[in-house]
Amino acid sequence: MEYLMTYGWAILVIVVIIALLVYLRIFNIGQRVADRCDLPVGFTCTGMKLTDDSFTVTIGNGFGEKINICAITCDNTINADGVDAISTTDCDEEGEYLASLDPGRNANMTSLGGCTDSSGALTTVGSRYHGKLFVQYMVKGDSGTARIVEGNILATVQA
Repeated sequence: MEYLMTYGWAILVIVVIIALLVYLRIFNIGQRVADRCDLPVGFTCTGMKLTDDSFTVTIGNGFGEKINICAITCDNTINADGVDAISTTDCDEEGEYLASLDPGRNANMTSLGGCTDSSGALTTVGSRYHGKLFVQYMVKGDSGTARIVEGNILATVQA
């Protein structure tokens, strides 16, 4: 009987300590998950920074030809069909584009305006954002509207 009482108190103390650590959010694993960005085959996303009014991503070209990145946006309320496509005449060699990437090259790109969550609200500093990244691009010879690919973002919004 003495054996059960001694170990019973020890187990009770351990349970109380674990409960206290959980209450103090020591085990908040969700905040410890690294920021990440995933794009479809042909693109790489090697880094990003998300703030409440802009976001910066490093995108690489894994295609065998040069591409122009026309625009990047992040939004969690639409899919690729809902993105307003940019005309390729606005994103050609003489037009405006965020970056022109040769095969195997990377570039940092910044988009102003922040990201929206599933309710349509802009992200706030300190919150975790899990949403979609849309990259509009074109290759030489494209006409009409830019091609659009959809990726995923998981990041903490920084100041």
